[in-house]
Amino acid sequence: MLGRTGGDGAFIGDALRDAGVGVDAVSTADPVSGSATVLVAEGGENAIVIAAESNTRIVMPDVEGFLARAEPGEIVLLQHECSCLHEAISHAAVRVLRVWLNAAPADARLDALKYEKLTGLVVNETEAEALTGERDPGRALEALAARMPHGTVIVTLGAQGAIAAGGSARYVHRGFEVDAVDTVGCGAAFVGAYLAAVSQGRDIAQALARANAAGALAAMRAGAIPSLPALDEVDVVA
Repeated sequence: MLGRTGGDGAFIGDALRDAGVGVDAVSTADPVSGSATVLVAEGGENAIVIAAESNTRIVMPDVEGFLARAEPGEIVLLQHECSCLHEAISHAAVRVLRVWLNAAPADARLDALKYEKLTGLVVNETEAEALTGERDPGRALEALAARMPHGTVIVTLGAQGAIAAGGSARYVHRGFEVDAVDTVGCGAAFVGAYLAAVSQGRDIAQALARANAAGALAAMRAGAIPSLPALDEVDVVA
């Protein structure tokens, strides 16, 4: 993982390290970390106010050094909260990496997105509407799929699961019915589980099932890091 934070965010690096994630490219030297204030409704839905700070101070030499370790065909996952997004996409594409973008949060800066350089795109309903102007998730999916005819597009639907397009094929997973406590971290759990499944050679349908399982499990627990499910839990639910 590549990232930046201050000393007050070092616990995140510790948690990643404990989970077996390589964190030598994560800097904890910033004087001010980013922060997120999370508002959670009774039904578990959330709204998040973000002060990006550290994420905006990632520079291209960091990105280039990080991606230099990757072999052609490996997966790189990018998120829109971090700086150098468009440059990182271009650099990863030149290195023949499979470039996935979780376009969260979506804003006007994504107007410059080069969809043809992406292997995959994951957005929620709000982000899909921001990128396409289409409020209906199905129409938004088709609009995005037209921009990525050779890639995979996924629109997550919260408790309703997810829909996806891969070439001419379309996929629907209705999700899992759970008693939601807190939806913070569900999107991260979904994307992580999906790409882990893809890296294991699973197809889109199988990966969607595992991604929705991970998101549903995360919704049943409060918090971000504490809510992320273990692999054996995802195996059972999927």
